[in-house]
Amino acid sequence: MLAAVSLWAANVSAQTPACSIALTVTSPQDHWIHGEWTTSNCPTLKGQYEWKQSSDTVWKNSHVTTARNGVPNRFHMKDLTPGSYDFRIATQGPNHHRIAIVSTSGADDTYGDGDVIRIRVTWGREVTVTGTPQLSIDMDPADWGRKEAAYASGSGGKSLDFTYTVASPNFSSQGIAVLANSLTLNGGTIRHADGSDAWLGHHGIGHSAGHKVNHQTTSDGNDTVDPPPLFPEYSDVVTVAVKPVVGQPKNVRALKGAYWSLGVTWDAPCPNPTLDTCGKARYEGDAPPGTNFTGWFVEWKGQGEAAWQRSSKLPFNHRHHKRVTFDGGTFALAYTVGGLAEGTYTVRVIAEFTDSSSNVTEVVSRTVMGQTGYVEPMMVWWIDDTPNPNLDIGRIFMMVDTNYPAASAICTINGGNINCPPRTLVSLDFRETGVYNITAKAEENAARAAANPVTVSAAGTTGCRIPVEGTRVSGSNNKLVVWWSDVLCNDELSGPVVEWRIVHERPNGVGGVTTVVIRDIPASHRTYTFNNQRAGVHKISVVPVSEADHDFDEKNGVTSQPSDCATAGDEGCTVKPTARTKTQGMSQQYSTILHSSFTTAPEAVTESTASAGVRAIYLSWAIPESSRYYMGIEGYWPGRTDVHPNARSPIYKYDIRYRRAQVSSIAPGRWREFSTYPWYVGSADNAYNPRRATIDDLEDGLPYDVEIRAVSAAGNGPWSRVTSALRVN
Repeated sequence: MLAAVSLWAANVSAQTPACSIALTVTSPQDHWIHGEWTTSNCPTLKGQYEWKQSSDTVWKNSHVTTARNGVPNRFHMKDLTPGSYDFRIATQGPNHHRIAIVSTSGADDTYGDGDVIRIRVTWGREVTVTGTPQLSIDMDPADWGRKEAAYASGSGGKSLDFTYTVASPNFSSQGIAVLANSLTLNGGTIRHADGSDAWLGHHGIGHSAGHKVNHQTTSDGNDTVDPPPLFPEYSDVVTVAVKPVVGQPKNVRALKGAYWSLGVTWDAPCPNPTLDTCGKARYEGDAPPGTNFTGWFVEWKGQGEAAWQRSSKLPFNHRHHKRVTFDGGTFALAYTVGGLAEGTYTVRVIAEFTDSSSNVTEVVSRTVMGQTGYVEPMMVWWIDDTPNPNLDIGRIFMMVDTNYPAASAICTINGGNINCPPRTLVSLDFRETGVYNITAKAEENAARAAANPVTVSAAGTTGCRIPVEGTRVSGSNNKLVVWWSDVLCNDELSGPVVEWRIVHERPNGVGGVTTVVIRDIPASHRTYTFNNQRAGVHKISVVPVSEADHDFDEKNGVTSQPSDCATAGDEGCTVKPTARTKTQGMSQQYSTILHSSFTTAPEAVTESTASAGVRAIYLSWAIPESSRYYMGIEGYWPGRTDVHPNARSPIYKYDIRYRRAQVSSIAPGRWREFSTYPWYVGSADNAYNPRRATIDDLEDGLPYDVEIRAVSAAGNGPWSRVTSALRVN
C-alpha cells in the first residue's frame, strides 16, 4: 500500500515542489508487519511511525528517527495478533519553521485600508530578537507585489509575529503569499537561549483567496487567530491486515526446566485443549487445505549457532505431551529439551501436515527465547504421617509437600485423581476392607511420584508409615546405596517393625525389561547396599513390615481390638487370641541410575556459611558444582536416554563434623560427627537453595571448627572447612 501526503502548502512564490512523504506498509507473514517511509523535497526531518488496531482510538508510537530526502526509513513490528492495523507517520522539523498567517481578513476575505496582516513564524525552541528582522509577503506583481512585514512581537518565546499594515496602493485579487526563505535579520539578530543563531530557512505559503487585499475598501474586522499546532504533522493513514498462518502452532513458550533444560509449551490445536477430544489423526484447528495433521517437532539452537537441532516426531499421544502449569498459565502440550549448556536458546515448534499423496507440509511457529540454568527437579512427598487411615470414621487423610512452593499437586487413588494442594489436608472415604494405592505427584514435568499402598483391613491393621525423612538412593557405576529413616507405628493396631522389605526394580539387560528383587532386612538396619549391579534405571521402595496380635470374636469372626485375655473363657473375655500377624506398611518409590562414568566421589560443597547462635551453630551450603550435572530424578536429561558427560553419582547424604577449636596452647577437641539427608530444596523462583543443618548443645563462649562433606554411592567427598574457631553465644 502507498500513500503520499503534502505536509505544507504549495510554495508558488518560490516555484519549488511541496514537501511530501510516502508510506508503504505490508504484512508478509503471521505476526509481522514491514514498512518504510520516504520524504521528498523536505528539509531534514525527525519522525516516528504510529500504529493502532483499526478498532482502537489511541495511537501508539515508536522511537523518533532522523530521515533524509529520498532515503527510505524502514521499520518492522512483530508479535502482532491477527487483525486490521492502522499506520501513519508523525513528523517533527527541528530545522524548519511553521509559517502561518494568523490574521483574519474579515467577512469579505479582504484586508482593507489600515488592516494588519500578521504572519507568525514558530521554531522548535525559544528565540530572542534584537532589531527589526523582516519577512517578505507577495501581492499581485502588477501592483508592486513584494512587501516587507516587520518583526512585531514574541521575543523570548518560540513564535515571532511579523506584521504589515495595508495602505494605498496595495492590491491582491488572488490573495497574499509568504515567500520562502525570505526571513532576513535586517541588521538585528534572532538567537536561541544558548547563544546560537536561529536557522532562518523556511517554506513559503502560496497565494490564498482567503487573504485578498484592496486598499480602496474599509476594514470589516481584523482579528488574530491561533495557528494549528506546530508538531507533529501526520501522513495519510495506511491500513494493513495481519493474517494468521494456516496451521501454525500458537503461544509457544520456552521456560527454564530442571538441570539445564528447557520446557517448551504450546497450545493444543483445537478449540477444546483436552487432547482426548482433539483427535489424534487430524489437526482440528486451521489446517492447510487437503491435509491431515501428522505430528509435531520441536527445534532449538544456542546463541551464535546457525543450525537447528530437532526432536523426533511427536504425535498427540507422545509421553511428553500433557497439560502443565507454569507461572500461573496452563498449556496443553509440552516437550522438554534436555542436555543443554547454560545460556540462551532460540526455540520454535513445527506442525507437520500430510496430504493423500504423502506430501508433507511443515508450518513453523514464531521463534521464542529461553534461558537455561541450574534448577533442581520438582518433587512431591507425603508429610505429617500421611496417608493415615482413620478406622473409626472411615476416612484416609492425606497431606503432601513439594520443593517448589508454586506447585500444584494431585493425588491418584487407584486410578482416580483428587486435588492435593501442598500442605493442605485432604481426605478420602474408604470401604471397611481394602487396599488403596495412593500416589502423590505434581502437574509439572520432572515430578517425583510417591507410591504408597495403604492397607485398611477388617483386622484393623494399617501398617507403619514412613515419616517425612523418607528414603535416599544413590547409584555409582555398579553399586546402589539405599538409606531410609525410621517410621511411626501404632503398636495397638500394627505392632512394631520387625523387618524391612526392600523392593528393587532393576534392569536385566534384555531390551529394557526389569526384574523385581525383594530383600528382607532386619529391623535394626537403616541402610543397604546392592553390589555388582547393571547400568540403567533402578527403582527402590523400602516397606516397613510390622507384627501384632489380633483377636477375633468367637461368633462371626469380626475383628475387634486386642485384649489382655490369656485364654478363651477368662473372666471378662469375649475374644480369643490368634497368631501374630505381619502387616506391610506404606512406602515411597525412588529412582536413580547406575552409569559407567559414575566412578568419582563428589567434589567439595560450595557456598557454605556458618553463624553463631545460643549454644548453637547454624549451617548452610550448596550442592557441589559437578554434582549439579546429575540430570533429573532418574539421572537422565529430560527427554533423553543418556547422561551429561560431567555428571557424577547423585549425593544422598552430607556428613558434618565439629570440634572445639584450639585455644592458645590448648589442643583442639575430638571431632564429633553426624549426617543429614536433605531433600532437594527449591525456592520460589524454582532455583536451588543451600542445604541447612544446626549443631546444638555447644558450650557457651567456646570457639568451634566445622567441616562438611558430600557422600554418594561412589564415595566420600573431601571435607570442606565451613568455619574455624567460630565462637558461640
